[in-house]
Amino acid sequence: MVDYGTIRLATLSATDVNQLGTKDVSLSISCPSATKAAWTITDDRADTHPGASVISIANGDMTNSIVSDTTMSYGVGKTTEGVKIGAFSIYTDTANVTADGVKSDAISGTVDSPVWQKSSTGIIKNGNMEMFTVATKGTTEPVPYTLAIFPLKTSLAIQNTATLAITDDTDLDGQATITLKYL
Repeated sequence: MVDYGTIRLATLSATDVNQLGTKDVSLSISCPSATKAAWTITDDRADTHPGASVISIANGDMTNSIVSDTTMSYGVGKTTEGVKIGAFSIYTDTANVTADGVKSDAISGTVDSPVWQKSSTGIIKNGNMEMFTVATKGTTEPVPYTLAIFPLKTSLAIQNTATLAITDDTDLDGQATITLKYL
């Protein structure tokens, strides 16, 4: 769970997209015996994403690039009037991934027929289109592990207050499901 805390309306821009920064969380995958496993992620609030033409997320990946594509970001809910609040990106801190305590490369591939490649951005496409796992440094072959740790970062952006037109407390309600897939 990532908590951005209470965000005061008075601190938000009335005209610009509000960039609310980056938060850290960690995904740990533990297996009773060494196993090749990958994970996918799906936006559970996709219908609340404002759309790529509406919102861009600063520092949305490992290269500090802007992310706006709806396949790489996730909705965070709607106001009581039905206005889509904003979006967040989630990415892996690829420099700090470990498998069984050893620094490893984060690799990604499509779910249907993976051609594994080292991830440079840490972004994994949502909707079970892509999966992430670990490889020995300098390789792109998934390795079995008993404990893999993927440090994750989220970056959040919400629409300007003129668009949101809110006067009461409004909860951010972003949610994504991470699914484990055995290889």
